[in-house]
Amino acid sequence: MLTVKPIRTKAEQELFCAKCNIPYDVDLLAYSAHVDDVFVGMCQFGIKGERGYIKNIVSHEGIDDFEAMFIMGRGTLNFIDLCGAHEAECARDAGEPRLLTALGFKDTGEENLYADLHGMFDGKCSDRK
Repeated sequence: MLTVKPIRTKAEQELFCAKCNIPYDVDLLAYSAHVDDVFVGMCQFGIKGERGYIKNIVSHEGIDDFEAMFIMGRGTLNFIDLCGAHEAECARDAGEPRLLTALGFKDTGEENLYADLHGMFDGKCSDRK
């Protein structure tokens, strides 16, 4: 069974970062994904004002579980949206390009990829661009 949950301690966040071979950032929040209690990946993110930022969304080395990573990414974006930040961005190398696209990030020609969260989690279909 897949579980996605907040990483509660900075020591645990640092350990998971090492398992994913990414830099630990003490200033960021983080989620972890587990399948049958096996750690499969993590997401480090932050919120500043009306915009969220995903620094990393990566799998544990040697694990390829697109579905788990997608669900964790959507959970992260939903949390960002619930906090009142209705836009998000991520570095171009924050995760696998296919995953970032599936999560709704688009190349707008700026330094980072961009996702408009307005209406993404309201349960309605819309003509959002």
